[in-house]
Amino acid sequence: MKEILNEAQQRALCHTHGPAMVLAGPGSGKTTVITGRVKRLIEQEKIPPADILVLTYTKAAAQSMQQRFIREWQGAFYPVSFGTFHAVSYHILREHFYLGSECLIAEKEKIQIVNHIWVRLFHTKPETDSIEQLLLCLARYKNGAAAEALPLPANVSLEEFAAFYGAYTEYCTVKGRLDFDDMQIRCLDLFRTKPQVLECWQERFSQILVDEFQDCNKVQYEILKLLAAPQENLFVVGDDDQSIYGFRGASPDIMQQFAKDYKRAERIFLEANYRSREEIIKAAESVIVQNKKRFAKKMYAAGERQKIPLTEPVYIKGFADREEEYTCLAARLRSFSKVMPYREMCVLFRTNRELQQIIPFLERGGVPYGIKGQTENKYVHFAVKDINAYLKLAAGENGRALFLQIMNRPYRGIEREMLWEETVMLSTVAEECDANRKTEAASAVRLLQKQLQTIAAFPPSLAIGYIRKAMGYENWLRGRAGIQADVYKAWKRLLDTIQEEAKAFGCIEEWLAFAEQEERKAKPQKTEGVQLMTMHAAKGLEFTYVCIPDANEKKQIKKAGKETAGSYGAESMEEEERRLFYVGMTRAKTALDILYLTGTKACPRQPSHFIAPILKYYSDSSSTSSSNS
Repeated sequence: MKEILNEAQQRALCHTHGPAMVLAGPGSGKTTVITGRVKRLIEQEKIPPADILVLTYTKAAAQSMQQRFIREWQGAFYPVSFGTFHAVSYHILREHFYLGSECLIAEKEKIQIVNHIWVRLFHTKPETDSIEQLLLCLARYKNGAAAEALPLPANVSLEEFAAFYGAYTEYCTVKGRLDFDDMQIRCLDLFRTKPQVLECWQERFSQILVDEFQDCNKVQYEILKLLAAPQENLFVVGDDDQSIYGFRGASPDIMQQFAKDYKRAERIFLEANYRSREEIIKAAESVIVQNKKRFAKKMYAAGERQKIPLTEPVYIKGFADREEEYTCLAARLRSFSKVMPYREMCVLFRTNRELQQIIPFLERGGVPYGIKGQTENKYVHFAVKDINAYLKLAAGENGRALFLQIMNRPYRGIEREMLWEETVMLSTVAEECDANRKTEAASAVRLLQKQLQTIAAFPPSLAIGYIRKAMGYENWLRGRAGIQADVYKAWKRLLDTIQEEAKAFGCIEEWLAFAEQEERKAKPQKTEGVQLMTMHAAKGLEFTYVCIPDANEKKQIKKAGKETAGSYGAESMEEEERRLFYVGMTRAKTALDILYLTGTKACPRQPSHFIAPILKYYSDSSSTSSSNS
């Protein structure tokens, strides 16, 4: 059945040549516009399919859009290029530098490289949370952030970061390796220094369409401008109100800059919302209009959605404590299950740590749930797999992959290059370390060898306890969790459970056989339960009912400060948090709950000031209705 387009969608679809910016609000049918426009370019404008490039920001989104396009053509194949910025950049580099996939640095390997370089430079091991922060700063700096604006770890100076960055860059150059961000930077450098190469790719792609343009960073935008010149057939679709990836270098300023750089660009607003009830749209709009850095829009409901009889379209309520809040939420979810499937409900959190806190209340209330991107099988958890890797080594296995998994958990100063054989003999590794004057690593390897011999003589439960305490694995977990004490406690409880279960087995081999059998039973997340996820993970999704709990003052802004400190001012950080709240609200089709804590007289809590405009809107609406009546 052919979709009927509204006037704004038709205008976007029929844009012919030159630059255009489509500001597409939530649920406004932007994917329909992009795939429809590609179809029109081929059918009516007679553009060769191979000349069309469609860019988006995730591999899944690119594949989804390509599949949608194929359905439009009823399965016929047309060589339109759909891809991410990183994939296209890599393709261009591979063609001109003959790069292979072995040149790319995976994220796990990147962590190990950072560890190695830091120890070599400063003779000390960086904390786990410091490594994550260093990787964030590394990516930001490569994507154009000023060094003094980087959110460096508290114990790292600007001079130390500069030395680290130089050493990391030198390592990649000498080894001929590229990380995720290098692909785009090298591609931009190639275009700037090799005009003939740029011209080749400009001729290759005469029409460029970009989805989720608000997620674009400076490097990507510069690549786009060069690639689209001189014809400037650049068609970008995005929503500055949904720019929520400041920690990756994205900014709504890019959309403002596009309007300045392409003054003749046609500007089209998709303001019809085909997803949400009018009440939800107006509540969300009352929040987002508080932002100053945005294009003004006026979203409206394009179709009526059936009301849920058990609640108002937008329900806001405060609770004295979290137990009262989550108990009430579990009860509401059970009630709503009478009129909709659990899979149509979603509870959104600011972070994964907060997400974990509701699980006991759902289990106690008999509410099924699924967590996006996670499985329910505890035997596939990284901590359990680490413990079992130790046990396998103690039981006589000596594969390189096992040693790589645990060699620096806790940190021992062992480098990947030391374990170059597929079958690892620790005594040989220690001798080679001695020969290369790596005395600390040699001592660490010999200690690990003795510890594995000790473990081999223990029953599995006692062996797990030895790994956790005597070998320092639990301290390593605490370091990895950093300031997230709740996360560390959850990991510790998981290992308590595993250790207790292991008491039923007489030897390590029996336990490992059982654990491997249980691991094979790993199931993907439940799709029939209430979906639990962060607001970032929910972007692009929609649900009949959405709840945003714990909407309290300072919580969001404090988190934003940690993620984006330095690269933004305080006002910009707050605006990004407001956009994130807006994204959460606009996932709801029919009903939206916003819950917060009031605290006690002794320890009062304030609702997020993002809620105030919603309450004012409803207060004003009620006053208007009363005066009209």
